[in-house]
Amino acid sequence: MKRNPAFVKLTQWEHWHTFAYYMPLFPFFIWRSLKAGHPIFYTIANPAILFAGSGTESKFKTLDLLPEPLIPKSFLFTTNDSVSELPNHMKKKGFNFPIIAKPDIGFRGYLVKKIDSIQGLKNYLKHVEEDVIIQEFIPYDNELGIFYHRIPGQKKVKSPP
Repeated sequence: MKRNPAFVKLTQWEHWHTFAYYMPLFPFFIWRSLKAGHPIFYTIANPAILFAGSGTESKFKTLDLLPEPLIPKSFLFTTNDSVSELPNHMKKKGFNFPIIAKPDIGFRGYLVKKIDSIQGLKNYLKHVEEDVIIQEFIPYDNELGIFYHRIPGQKKVKSPP
């Protein structure tokens, strides 16, 4: 059964405009910053990721923190790279179309696109004037994120209350 795209965008927060998502959280963020005594208190949450993964870090460098079997085949296409070399890079990495292209720096799905051809990729790169991660497309029906935390110095994960 196909879902109505308008209904999906309205009911699933990951499809909301950035302003609509973050604006209601702003008063809470201010309150927590005052309580913590520092405006960027949240950056200690992920100390291995620049600014705790707030959208200003390199996604490609963050991928290097994961074990290799968990990382999709990918490479970084920089603004200095030649578009004519793209097929060679993809062949060297062992994947073909469709692919996922996304800016190295960004958040909430900013300019993430599934691309089905070399011409589509060239068109995408004409409009994105920043470094881009080219990744194999993984055709799973569902995607999920795992929130993991533990107290520094403790060996076991403690379940949240």
